[in-house]
Parts: sequence; C-alpha cells; structure tokens
Amino acid sequence: MIFILSINSIQSSGIKQQSQETLGLSSLFKKSYMAKISIVMFTNWLTANMCYYGLSFSSVNLVGDIYVNFVLSAVIEIPSYIFVVLV
Repeated sequence: MIFILSINSIQSSGIKQQSQETLGLSSLFKKSYMAKISIVMFTNWLTANMCYYGLSFSSVNLVGDIYVNFVLSAVIEIPSYIFVVLV
C-alpha cells in the first residue's frame, strides 16, 4: 500500500507553485531517526500482538466455571479497547 502525501502550493510574488511528493514504505527508512522509530514501532506491534494471541489461547486453561472464565476474558478486554482509543 502506498500512501501519497500531496504538498500544495507556496504563494510567492503572485505565482502559485505546486509540488507533489510521493511517500511510501521506503520513506520510513531513508533517515536514521525515522528508521529507529519505525523499527521500535514494528517491534512493539509484534510484541503486543503475540502477547494478546498467547493470552487469549491460554484463557482456555483457566480453572473453574467456563461461563465465569468467558466473562472474565471479556471484561479484561474492555480496558484494552479504552487504551487503544487513548493511545
């Protein structure tokens, strides 16, 4: 997926200039600070998804009533949805 950022117009001395810059996945790694930020974000995303994946599959092993365990698993997800909206 390629995202395109259009930088419009600089008005100088009555002449309208228009330039367009195309940004893609490779632009995340052109500068060193952007590469560091991108790698950290990719790593955080992967870690959070793997933790969620593991926790959701291990919730089957909870001891007790299956209905109470299901409700507890559902209640645990409510703060995560709120956290996602805030972040």
